[in-house]
Amino acid sequence: MKIFVFINLTILALCLADPSGSSSSDTSSSNSSCSSSDEEPPPPKKRARTMRLVDEESVLSDSQHEPQQDTRTDAIHSSSYQRFTKEALQDACKLRNIQTSGSRPTLILRLEAFDREQTILNSNRQRQQEENLHRETPTASATRRRSRRNRRKSRRTRRHRRRRENNNNNNPAQLRRHFVRSAEAPPYTFEANLHPPPFSNRQNIAIPGIPQQQLDKIQKGEFVNFNLLLPQPASASNSTQSFTLSVSEDDPGSLSISGTGDSNHRLSKGKVKVSNPQWWFLAWSLFFGAMMVFHEHLAPLLIRYQERICRFFTTYPFQCVADYDVQFRRKLAVNPTETFWDRIDLDIFSSTLRPQVGSFSSSQAGSFSDVTCYKCKKKGHYATRCPNPLSSQDQTTSTFTQSRPPRPPISGANAQNPFQGSAHDASTEACPYFNSSFCRRGATCRYAHKCSYCGRPGHPAHSCRASRPSG
Repeated sequence: MKIFVFINLTILALCLADPSGSSSSDTSSSNSSCSSSDEEPPPPKKRARTMRLVDEESVLSDSQHEPQQDTRTDAIHSSSYQRFTKEALQDACKLRNIQTSGSRPTLILRLEAFDREQTILNSNRQRQQEENLHRETPTASATRRRSRRNRRKSRRTRRHRRRRENNNNNNPAQLRRHFVRSAEAPPYTFEANLHPPPFSNRQNIAIPGIPQQQLDKIQKGEFVNFNLLLPQPASASNSTQSFTLSVSEDDPGSLSISGTGDSNHRLSKGKVKVSNPQWWFLAWSLFFGAMMVFHEHLAPLLIRYQERICRFFTTYPFQCVADYDVQFRRKLAVNPTETFWDRIDLDIFSSTLRPQVGSFSSSQAGSFSDVTCYKCKKKGHYATRCPNPLSSQDQTTSTFTQSRPPRPPISGANAQNPFQGSAHDASTEACPYFNSSFCRRGATCRYAHKCSYCGRPGHPAHSCRASRPSG
């Protein structure tokens, strides 16, 4: 196309420069053509005029030429779309993701608008590609300048850092502030202190009232016997002393006292033990103070453990709680990553604070010495925690009664089994509370505590073992 335009422009320039020559040349060419071949007539004047118009249009600028080209392409597309049927136009709209509803002229307008947008996008994309091609690429000198600038910046940064470090080392105030900041303890978090950090490396620390051997065990995280932390009394024995008062002959006004004999003092071993909560708290206070010296991060966990032991003292006998404390601290010394101060060890709790059946001892009754169990008729515990074997008449209700909450002690005439007794025989109607869960009235209930299914006393309906009819 460009070659064709160039040829036309050349011919037009020659015609404008020498019109006579052009006419003579035309005549000569026409004569030569006529002489050469009579079969080929010369082109008509209308064709030359149209060619000249095309040449004049090609001389226009690109800005005027592009919209004319778009109009021509639109005319071509519109003429091509006019030849299609409505079904073909709908298929074309589907391929271009255009709405297919509407009349045939509407579809043609949509397709023409879509083609116009695509033409504009293609021209913009082509123009962008040409701009990218003509854009100046970074030269080698620019790359060298950029790398040189980056090197100077890095050297400047290192120089400033080195100067700042030298200033901090030469300034005592900076050193003191840095030391204080590093000595601050991190904030306490419950999750971070579940696993204790390595033990402290403090050496030659003496705490009054604690033997050095036990202090070393506390520092290493080993088990400590609280009996050895208690102060032991001193008793004097085998003491024989004699004193002599004499007057000097040289100086009658002076007196001299001389003594003979010896005094042997010895400590009484094993006299003071942790036998009550008061002695335990005394030993625990010494142990807690030593732990704060070596393992101060465990303070919140140790306080929670102390609160739990206090609650155990109000609920369980002292010896059971002391056994739990000893076994717990032994297990913690062996496995510090599996046992934690702020958690209850269920295995130790079940073996020490929940006595097995038949292992109850009246000497361990503690604060329950005045409580009478209505199952075994013994003192020292409630029926819900009865450790003795159940009687034959209560074996059917063991599952039901073990899940009940603790009741107040029953004494006097009402100290009988609430499941059985003359008070329930006065009414023949079964107690609904007794058969559903349990009756809080006990012996004073006016309904019979018997099974509403089989009518027998001693068990509720939901634990009845009688055979039920099918259906």
